[in-house]
Amino acid sequence: AMASLSSLLLADPGNALLQSTWVNAVLPLVADPEQSILNRLVDLVHEVILDRIISWHRQRKEGAAGPASGKPQRSRRGAAEEEEGVEEEGKRVEDAARAHAALRASTSTVWELLSIVASRDLNKCLQNAIGLVVQSQNGQASAHRRLKELMEALQTAALASIDSSSTTTTTAGGGAVAVVEDSTALRRGAWALLEAILASDRAASALLPSGNSSSSGGGKVLPSDPAFVIACWRRAFEGLGGEEEEAEALEEDARKILRVLGRIAPDVPAEVGMGLAEELLGYLSELHPKLSPENCGAALETISALCLAKSQTSEEGAVIIRKAAGEVLVACEKVLRGFVVGPEKGGKEGGREGGREEGRHITAEVRGR
Repeated sequence: AMASLSSLLLADPGNALLQSTWVNAVLPLVADPEQSILNRLVDLVHEVILDRIISWHRQRKEGAAGPASGKPQRSRRGAAEEEEGVEEEGKRVEDAARAHAALRASTSTVWELLSIVASRDLNKCLQNAIGLVVQSQNGQASAHRRLKELMEALQTAALASIDSSSTTTTTAGGGAVAVVEDSTALRRGAWALLEAILASDRAASALLPSGNSSSSGGGKVLPSDPAFVIACWRRAFEGLGGEEEEAEALEEDARKILRVLGRIAPDVPAEVGMGLAEELLGYLSELHPKLSPENCGAALETISALCLAKSQTSEEGAVIIRKAAGEVLVACEKVLRGFVVGPEKGGKEGGREGGREEGRHITAEVRGR
């Protein structure tokens, strides 16, 4: 049944009903105890998600490169024959461009599919499915190369999602066709899958081998300069607290980006990492209105990961984290005290409106560590 449903989806990839049905009926089978079901699920995740993302990336690069240059050779023919040849060539180019655009559109819909998976309930299914995929590729010579290409595709999608334009141009045989890409679907899908890959312990060992050497076979898959993750976090932070329709999705994606930052903390340059930790600490200390209680917790985890990664020893990192936690606690307790004491003692209500919930949440997070 899951194979038939996958075939239907691949035949009509833009069908929203098929997308939703596939996500809700196929991905949860990752919990099935039958090994043959899990093996088939791995194949379908490749066909429906991973292979289409890699195809999308390759087609995007082809479109950016533009059509091949060069003048066609002209044969000695009569005027009528030459005119007929020009018409045939124009029709061939137009058909090729249309076919290429249709293929590009069909692969682009994979981001719409992943944006459904990005919801909180289904995200764990995706992470477990990716863990199975990585496990099945263990020992395969091509696994590292494919994972690297997949990570490059996810980086491209993440950056495209914050680009001012969501329209790209695809070319084929000299023709050019505009393809509209949904920036929200790109963002949701890219960060859901990127976090899923890094959340897998097996994937983490395959993608991020310890140290900077490439002796383990191919070196690091994640870019050595994680500037794109930081750029995407800052763009997401700018949008937090915006339109109600987009707010919840952006909240979830911002948490994913923060968790990804925490996982790649060892690859963030020391100066950049500590600067980012101070930036996040500043937001927490002032209980920034753009940070929800859940995102405050994710920011705290990211600060801890960055401080530990940039310290010479774990003891030094613990000292830095305790100092940062103390600063955050002082700020939170000041806000909470203002709500308790009230205007009778302080003259005016302490803390900003809505800060009480964030203060209580962060205080619980810090004291629980």
